[in-house]
Amino acid sequence: MQFLPKNMLSKLYLLFSVFFFLNALVSASPIGSHDELSSAEALPETTLEARANSPALPTNDKILASVKPVQKDKFLFFSAHGGHLDAMNWAFDNNLRQLEDWYPDMSTYWADKTLNNPDGPHFKDFVDFVDRASELFAQNAKGVVHAVLGDVKACSTWERVEFPALKKNKDVTQVIKVDPADKNKKEVIWPAAKHATRGLFGKKKCLNERYNGGAKPNGSKPKDGKPKDEKPKDKKPKDKNPKDKKPKDKKPKN
Repeated sequence: MQFLPKNMLSKLYLLFSVFFFLNALVSASPIGSHDELSSAEALPETTLEARANSPALPTNDKILASVKPVQKDKFLFFSAHGGHLDAMNWAFDNNLRQLEDWYPDMSTYWADKTLNNPDGPHFKDFVDFVDRASELFAQNAKGVVHAVLGDVKACSTWERVEFPALKKNKDVTQVIKVDPADKNKKEVIWPAAKHATRGLFGKKKCLNERYNGGAKPNGSKPKDGKPKDEKPKDKKPKDKNPKDKKPKDKKPKN
C-alpha cells in the first residue's frame, strides 16, 4: 500500500477542516441577509403596519407655531395653472404669498417622496396633512385674496378645502380669480354682491336683475330720459258726460 507524503496529508487535513468549519458557520447563520432584508422592506405593508410606521406629521398647533406673517391683501392660492407662468410671475412681482411662504416647512414635506408619493403607504396621511395646512392658510387670510385657477378639478384642494374656508372667513373681503395664461383676465368669484359684475375675459353683466332694461348700474338713463321701471303718473281721463253734472235744460222757443 502506497502512502501519501506526510506534507500532502497535512494539507488535505487542513482543507477538510476549513470546509467543515465554513459549513458549520453557514448552517448556524441567520436566514436573512442584507439583500433579503431589503427585499422584505419592499414588500407591501398592511394598513395597520403602514399607520404604525407612518412618520409623525405636524399637528395644526405645530403648523401655526411655525408660520410667518403675511400682509393683508397679499394671500395667493393656485390650482391647475397648467405650467403657465404669466400670472404666477405677476403674483410674485406683486409680493403675493402662497402656502409655502406662510408655512416654510411645507416645502420640505412636498419634497419628501416617501410621503408625497401616490403609490406609497403614507400618501393618505400626506394628503390629510396638506388639507389641514391649506385650510389653516385660508382661515388666516385677510382682505382681498387672489387665486390663479386653471381647469380646476372637483376633487382638488381648492374646491374641497381652500375656497370653502375662504368663504367662511369673515376677514376675507373678496376672492379674485386670475387666468393662469393672462394676468389681465380677472373675475371676482366671491362674494357675488348686489352690484358685482362677472368681468372675466372682458364680459360685463350685472347680476342685479333690477337694472335689466332700466337704469344702468353706472347711473345713466335710457334715451327717453326716464328709467323704464318708473311708471308714469296716472292721469284720470276727463269724462265727456260726468254723472254728477246734469245737462242744462233748454227752454223751447216760443
